[in-house]
Amino acid sequence: LTLDPVRVEGKGENAWGPVVGYAASRSATATKTDTPIRDIPQSIQVVPEQVMKEQQAIGVEDAVRNVSGVYRENTFGNTLDRFTLRGFAQRDFLRDGYRDPHSGNRILSGVERVEVLKGPASVLYGRFEPGGVINIVSKRPQETAAYSGELQIGSFDFSRVLVDATGPVTADKTLLFRFSGAYEDS
Repeated sequence: LTLDPVRVEGKGENAWGPVVGYAASRSATATKTDTPIRDIPQSIQVVPEQVMKEQQAIGVEDAVRNVSGVYRENTFGNTLDRFTLRGFAQRDFLRDGYRDPHSGNRILSGVERVEVLKGPASVLYGRFEPGGVINIVSKRPQETAAYSGELQIGSFDFSRVLVDATGPVTADKTLLFRFSGAYEDS
């Protein structure tokens, strides 16, 4: 017995897809499932790409500066990302829901959004402080080819070049790529 194929198509925003505009209605940080934020009993705050772009955010400290309960700690001369969440020092980060072993500054090149899970629910992911955890969500490869570049120039000889490229590798779009990079000098 052979069954007819079933095709499932989704429309709209999902937890792993991009947030359009300023308001995120879904998150995957607390449950690792596509769940509306209003149905999650934990406190989650999402900083979408649109906000980071308009604020010209360079690092995580710029992205979370408007998130309540998150304060920047001693960064050892701006070489480390360190924060206090709800009174607890937070040293570890998540990237796409998994522990990020990187210990230096995290730049926002290739980042789609930053999600902050506040409170003791952060211990669900392992050895995290009960104040919360910051999840950095990467941009996903897209089926439509797109290329962009950006140049930022500022005070104290600051200059930064950003590049982002995505698209299909194969004609049938079964294999996609994404390249995001940044060069910064100051």
